[in-house]
Amino acid sequence: MTEQEFEQLRRRFGANVSLWPAPYRQEALHFLARTEGLDDDAAQDRLILQATRAETDEVALARKVLARINDNGRHGLLAGLSQSWSMPVASSAFAALLLLAAVGGYIAASNATDGLDDALLAFALGDGGVGDDVFDSLAGEEQL
Repeated sequence: MTEQEFEQLRRRFGANVSLWPAPYRQEALHFLARTEGLDDDAAQDRLILQATRAETDEVALARKVLARINDNGRHGLLAGLSQSWSMPVASSAFAALLLLAAVGGYIAASNATDGLDDALLAFALGDGGVGDDVFDSLAGEEQL
């Protein structure tokens, strides 16, 4: 704020700065603190003290803060999940995906292990199986 702006506001609102509207009052007090020769820290302390003395409606302020907090929760990437109908749909879709993955894994595992099961059963029974050529080569080395 310049001295000319301060004079215009004084003519407009009167000589008593404490009766001015809040934004103009704070700027004027900061201007007066600078012109009185106070350093920035002292001027800031003075403004803070005066701001704490100002009357405020804590209940209205709390309502505004809570309203902002509630509004911030609705503006996100997953904002659609907070709707009442989408949560059952999402959980049902996840359950279907899990079931599909389990069935697919079972089918893939049963196809891949059919030959292995037969080879292990043949080996256990002593019939000709996958491991016979390994045992024959081992037996042939011992006979030499």
